[in-house]
Amino acid sequence: MTHDDDLIDPACPSAVGSTRVLRARPVVDAAAAAEVRRESRALLARSTAPIVVDLTAVRHVEPGAAGVLRDVAREAGDADVDLRVVRACRRATTRALLDDEALYEIYPTLAAAL
Repeated sequence: MTHDDDLIDPACPSAVGSTRVLRARPVVDAAAAAEVRRESRALLARSTAPIVVDLTAVRHVEPGAAGVLRDVAREAGDADVDLRVVRACRRATTRALLDDEALYEIYPTLAAAL
């Protein structure tokens, strides 16, 4: 998801052990949301290892990206894959991406999520 500097920063999702990590870039727009959906679906199809979505770099979420992680969480749940979200202190900024926070395991740091 690193195809574009404004999107999400794992075109090559990284892995720590068997856990796959998707890192969001500072601006998440509709194109980035579509990329998140594509990349997460590919990860879900390949393995049941946990997926961590790191939102610590997010500074702005455009309306077209709202709810993208809700969709990913539902698909991960259907696939019985653990979806973890890393969110620092920018709750108001990331709230649009998450929608319903009850769907996620939310961690304060990447190290804690791993």
